[in-house]
Amino acid sequence: MTDEVVEVSKARLEALARAESLLNTLWNDKDEGLKFKRMVKDKVPTAKIPELDVIDAVVKPRDEKLSAIEEANKKLAERLDAYEKEKLDAKEEAEVQKHLDEVKSKNRFTDEGMRKVIERMKEKNNPDVESAAAWVLAQEPKTEPTKKSVVPGGFGKADLYGSATMSEDWKDLNLDPMGYADKEIMSILARPEDYKEMGGSL
Repeated sequence: MTDEVVEVSKARLEALARAESLLNTLWNDKDEGLKFKRMVKDKVPTAKIPELDVIDAVVKPRDEKLSAIEEANKKLAERLDAYEKEKLDAKEEAEVQKHLDEVKSKNRFTDEGMRKVIERMKEKNNPDVESAAAWVLAQEPKTEPTKKSVVPGGFGKADLYGSATMSEDWKDLNLDPMGYADKEIMSILARPEDYKEMGGSL
């Protein structure tokens, strides 16, 4: 079979020659040649390009193997990340709990008091335990100061016998019970007749 001869213009022939030169340059380019051949194969699947057939026979199984390895590595990395995160979360949780325990001890909070502290932190979306504890303390009812006894000294300064409004004798009993007893005993011994008139006996 002989090549068919056709007539073309000189300009057309020169354009075809330039196109062929460009194709040859791209086809044989050491950096981009393979990529260009792959593009041709993608556009014309029936094109016979031996280099690509060889490459596909060798490279494709390798790429599939590498892809499987990469997927396995990705899953392993995800598991390691999850493990590290879990450990980190556990450590953070332990540190937070330690801080909460310190605040509880420092402020002498009950479990109910600490519940209010945590609720305050959640309400304000603020992890500052100290400020939440201060707020809870500020809400506690103020304790009235203990009033002092009108009688100094005595049994815990208590007005046990109403001595604040009674005679000096009663005050003596309140302030110094033992002294009062001694005084009364001496009085009875000094004047036994008064004691007998009251129905007593010595």
